[in-house]
Amino acid sequence: MSKKCGICDAPAHGRHFGALTCLSCAAFFRRAIFAKKKRKSCKSGNKCRDFNGNFPQCKSCRMRKCLRVGMKLESKSPPPAAIPQSLEVFVSRPSMILFANKPSQTRNFIDVSNLVARGLSILKHGAQSPLNQKLTSLEKMALAGSPSMKKFMKVNEVTSKYVAKVWEFDFITAARCLANLDGFSELPDKLKMQILQSIWHVWARLFKAARSAQLRKRQGLFSNALQISDNLYVEMETIRMDVTWLTRYSFDQVKYFLYGVEEDSYLKDSIESLTKLELTEIELIYMTAQLSFLYAQNRFSGTEIGEICEKLQDGLGNDLHNYYTKPEKKNRNYVGRLTQMLKINFSLMKNIRTTRERSLIAQTFDIFIADYSHPEMFIDTGC
Repeated sequence: MSKKCGICDAPAHGRHFGALTCLSCAAFFRRAIFAKKKRKSCKSGNKCRDFNGNFPQCKSCRMRKCLRVGMKLESKSPPPAAIPQSLEVFVSRPSMILFANKPSQTRNFIDVSNLVARGLSILKHGAQSPLNQKLTSLEKMALAGSPSMKKFMKVNEVTSKYVAKVWEFDFITAARCLANLDGFSELPDKLKMQILQSIWHVWARLFKAARSAQLRKRQGLFSNALQISDNLYVEMETIRMDVTWLTRYSFDQVKYFLYGVEEDSYLKDSIESLTKLELTEIELIYMTAQLSFLYAQNRFSGTEIGEICEKLQDGLGNDLHNYYTKPEKKNRNYVGRLTQMLKINFSLMKNIRTTRERSLIAQTFDIFIADYSHPEMFIDTGC
């Protein structure tokens, strides 16, 4: 007979922080320990007993029970239960993202530890030296983020498998581009990883919109394609989304909750604007970095990270000025193009703020049923 979690009575997965628990309760304890905000007091006189996830749980009582069963931050717990044998494990090439489906529980645990480790390795060892040592940071980053020549493949149904592929591509692409940024590469590894974990999804938003604009132009006037990864795309009108790993609700219900009647019109408008603008790779990488660092600057306002991101934006602005003042670029409307680029970024930033408010409400009502090994990575992602 399998042992039960000491917190919620679900099947346990091993000892975590000194107590026998499931992965969901271990993730809760980790988040609660590092949370900066104070937990609300119990409204039922500290008498809550059921923590199986069937309703919005009392975090105060759940934390109290964690401590009562012996969970401690300093405890050196062994790793979670062994990963079942698979082809990836057998050949010693584990997946970057592991989705742990537990039918007996109401929540899912998503482990991105391998992905974070790979990103850190890229940031630590830096980028390969380009053949031309005189390239600016923008030019080196553009090379790192340039599209591959792989054949495009249409995805008809987006499952957790494809979600993992997209996250991996987005995270690693952002890491490779940042590794080519001179001011960034000189930072301590801890700060580099904090910035990468906070901006990778913002980086991906603009990249997806710009690459989709290029793909639609190749496919024709009536294309409604959305490029979701290096060589994967979907048709917006016919795509099927399997979100059972994320929520108990349908994709249409979640989309309406997060975006309201506007749905994803912000993305459509951005793609249309980018199609007309016809960005060069240098302009695209500047827009992406500017949006990402502005986001991080606002998110970490008043901290060292906020100051670093402000300086990085200044350096990239100088690189863009030098790019536009080259003899072959002087016939372009420098100010006009920059104004349009920043207008698109403003629209994307506005959408991030709107989604953030709705995501907080969704988390309050347990609309999402996924717990993450690194929850700080998924702030403002909408899931």
